[in-house]
Amino acid sequence: GIGQLFSIHLKVHAAEKLKAHILDAELRNLQAQINPHFLFNTLHLISSLFRVNPLKARMITIQLAHFMRFNLEITERSLISLKEEWAHLKAYTDIVDARFSNRIKVNYHIDYHLNFANIFIPPSTIQPIVENSIQHGLKEITSDGEINIRIEGKGERVMISVTDNGIGFNDTAIKQVIYKERPKNNYSGIGLYNVNHRLTNLLDPEAKLHIKNIPSGGSKVSFSIPNYKYE
Repeated sequence: GIGQLFSIHLKVHAAEKLKAHILDAELRNLQAQINPHFLFNTLHLISSLFRVNPLKARMITIQLAHFMRFNLEITERSLISLKEEWAHLKAYTDIVDARFSNRIKVNYHIDYHLNFANIFIPPSTIQPIVENSIQHGLKEITSDGEINIRIEGKGERVMISVTDNGIGFNDTAIKQVIYKERPKNNYSGIGLYNVNHRLTNLLDPEAKLHIKNIPSGGSKVSFSIPNYKYE
């Protein structure tokens, strides 16, 4: 009887683990999909820069290639180093800086004492949060848009946040992300839903997203990941 009980328990555990792996693979595939509008607009920007600023056009081309290559590779791994994630994020924000230089400014606040090579995170975690700020939070902003990306060590955790001065989130978006309710349509919360689900399933419950609107205007999305090594 005890043997049968253990056998059933192991089978249930294995089934749950398999289900989690399947869901993770599905979410990774979703994260890997490149927004066709982003690709088209970036290629258009590159073509327009070739005559007036060929060095900048070359830089953006290299960063776009890095961004696309990363998106093709993230389906192969559940976790990557924060160093790799940072390179991916930098490729994306360099393109954003070039595209929206007159409208949006991206600022970085990085704790360089952190050893990014020994800290692990689900791939394409920070970039979708920044993309959400640009596509939704700052969509109506015509000037002085600002995004602040902060990565800092706090004891055994690494705190990561993305803050913008846009229009903020509606209540539905916040509730669906917090309660892990998969959005039924392709609204602004789908990317954040995927990020939140992967953080809590691949790391720990403490890694969940925290979303809040800022009284003075804008929003803040933050989360923490384990800090395995701090130098």
